[in-house]
Amino acid sequence: MDINEVNKAAATLAQTVKVLSPIVVALNGADEVFSILKNATRHQELILRENDNLRKTAEDLKAQAEASALAITANDAAAVEAKAVALQAIADAQQQAQTQVKDILASVATSTQKAQTAFADLQADIAAKTEAMQKAYADESSALNTSKQELEAAVKALETKLDKLKEQAKKFAASLTSE
Repeated sequence: MDINEVNKAAATLAQTVKVLSPIVVALNGADEVFSILKNATRHQELILRENDNLRKTAEDLKAQAEASALAITANDAAAVEAKAVALQAIADAQQQAQTQVKDILASVATSTQKAQTAFADLQADIAAKTEAMQKAYADESSALNTSKQELEAAVKALETKLDKLKEQAKKFAASLTSE
């Protein structure tokens, strides 16, 4: 393999690294984003489902309170007590729903933060590997240039030696013909 082929191969490798590095970064980033989006969608579905259930529970409790109020209209004290119980149940259900929503949102935030941290770590790892590859390429190119210079110097030294040997051969041949 001559030096031109080595230079062409090194140039092709450098171009390939430049072309593939952004693609790898983009693919890894897209995978992380899709994972985060999938988790967020899953959590959103859970929140919406729980919210619907709690809304239905609240509606059921309101209906029960109204039915109880109509059923015990003859006894005002019992009606007031039943209404208070129903309102407390609604308040407790709303409080429970709010607590669950806060817990789910906190879980989503934690998952999102972990995913972002993992993504940043992955980007840093890719950047470090890219830098290492570029350094290895630069080191290899430097070594090739040094080897090329050493070979050129050796060739010049051999050419000089060959010229001296030719000169000596001419002198020797001239001395043989003059005798």
